[in-house]
Amino acid sequence: MSSIAFVAELKPDSQLRRWFFSSALLLCGVGIWTVSNLAISAELRWLGGAAWAFAVLARGGLMLAAQLRYPIIRIHADGSVLLQNADGDWCSATMSGNCVILADFAWLDLLLADNARYSVLVRGKSRESQQWRRLQVIWRHMGSGR
Repeated sequence: MSSIAFVAELKPDSQLRRWFFSSALLLCGVGIWTVSNLAISAELRWLGGAAWAFAVLARGGLMLAAQLRYPIIRIHADGSVLLQNADGDWCSATMSGNCVILADFAWLDLLLADNARYSVLVRGKSRESQQWRRLQVIWRHMGSGR
């Protein structure tokens, strides 16, 4: 089968999502603690801590909403992406250059048609998942065309 015909269908892992967002909350707390210990005025520390918390929570909230909205990701060999929502409708997206695909994990940074960004951490095992092997072949195919 030619890699041109490959389609990888992935489902984000809820356990991995919980781990990711738990660590993001922990790092948010570390950032607030770091800002609160800077040698600046108390008002600036409060402002810096609030800005840090807002930035982390806003980005995390957008990521969580997108991950819950699109439970299935279908990636085609040309880099086009279809996301299925809970109603079963598909919307198109493209893979940005910020994606990282490793042997067992992938960080997918997708751009939706309305220029919204959808980022998701997924995992798979090459030996156990044909979909994961297809994702890796598609990623290599895309890299060779750049």
